[in-house]
Order: sequence, then structure tokens, then C-alpha cells
Amino acid sequence: MLSCRQEAIMTVDTNSLILEQLRLIRKEIAVLRKTVESADNQMRELEYRMIQTQAAARPCY
Repeated sequence: MLSCRQEAIMTVDTNSLILEQLRLIRKEIAVLRKTVESADNQMRELEYRMIQTQAAARPCY
């Protein structure tokens, strides 16, 4: 059976590991947000180019 002190130390160690994992997850989320933002910008650029191409391809009367 663990003493109260041993349990407290284990709890602190466990909480430290959890906090470290949360920090890593936050970093991963930040990278994913930047990736999504970049992809969104690329999609907008492609949509703009597609509209320009369609406008240029219309027959002139």
C-alpha cells in the first residue's frame, strides 16, 4: 500500500506527463491550423483562376 506522500508524488508525476502531452497536442493543432489556412488560401486562388479562365474562354459576339 502506498503512503500518502507516495500517492501525491505519483499524482504530480502523472499530471506532469498529462500537461506535457497537452502541450504537444497544442503544437500539433497550431501546425494543423496553419496547414488548413494554407490549403484554404490555395483553394481560393484556384477558384479565382478558374473564374478568370472561364471568363476568358467565353465566346465574343
